[in-house]
Amino acid sequence: MNGPSLETSVLEGSNELKALLTGQEHVLKQRLAQSKDLATFLVELRTLLEKQVESKGIHYQPPVEFYERVLMELQELGWSQLTDIDKTLTKFGVKINDAKGREHIVRVKLNFDYPLSSPICEADIPNFNTNRSSDSRNLFNKPVGSDSNITTGKPLRIAESLNAIRKSIESFQEFWNVMHDLDSHCWILEPEHPSYSATHRRIGLANRSSLQITVDPHRPRGVPECSFMGSDAIIAPLRDEFNKNLHQWNVRNMLRANLESVLKITLPSPKSMKREEMSLECGICYTFRLENSIPDRICDNVKCGICYTFRLENSIPDRICDNVKCGICYTF
Repeated sequence: MNGPSLETSVLEGSNELKALLTGQEHVLKQRLAQSKDLATFLVELRTLLEKQVESKGIHYQPPVEFYERVLMELQELGWSQLTDIDKTLTKFGVKINDAKGREHIVRVKLNFDYPLSSPICEADIPNFNTNRSSDSRNLFNKPVGSDSNITTGKPLRIAESLNAIRKSIESFQEFWNVMHDLDSHCWILEPEHPSYSATHRRIGLANRSSLQITVDPHRPRGVPECSFMGSDAIIAPLRDEFNKNLHQWNVRNMLRANLESVLKITLPSPKSMKREEMSLECGICYTFRLENSIPDRICDNVKCGICYTFRLENSIPDRICDNVKCGICYTF
């Protein structure tokens, strides 16, 4: 580049580079004008080139040294630990078993400049936000083990990145033990197939009611965020018991045992209550779905108790006010 400022600079390159940037001249001029220095412009140029490469379907092959390095490290890791690998050797899955024998699949992605850059690893582990109302439901969370070695400042090797993931997995053992206890002994309405990263559970209770909890994966035996769902006539006494007995919560006990203790009930389980007894005709109990969601409100008439959505859409005239269905219960 020549010239007193970036705005008047001239970009020169090979014929391949020119062909790649053909039609993007106006974008280049804009980036030159907006970039405060050369380093900033080079970052913008790289982003533009990556987009052009992707849009044109161009695939660059890394040097032979890249394949030799990756094959050597995978050989050291053990081929039996891989679940899959693509033909470019840049994406593959690795199995990690935790202390309880639970199998975790770590997705690994390598850039073509590896080992100059660390692997990007993703795993199905909680990504708990300080805002407790939020819940981690994504299969893959923020990449773990992708930074440089803290001690040496050098990029991490594949094995080093996997060790960082393994440490993260081990730190959530108590959380998964607590959630497994819930899943094994309670009627879990949502999620139907919990992932390791899921920190919430919707627990089925009696009389067409349920309890939604969000668990802190770093303090899984502590008091979770709770929300009772169902008819006020049913859930009001439960909510009162919960608030009255909350001081009895013992962090040495399992979360399920504490819930039963403060609510003064035994949580229904598939062993103690048949599926039919969970009132499957009611949307609150998870078999009836409206646009893939479970209605969370039922009629307060103790003689009715049917899900509002089910009742309003199937038997009586209704109207919608501010996105809320309104109607009259005809149960006597």
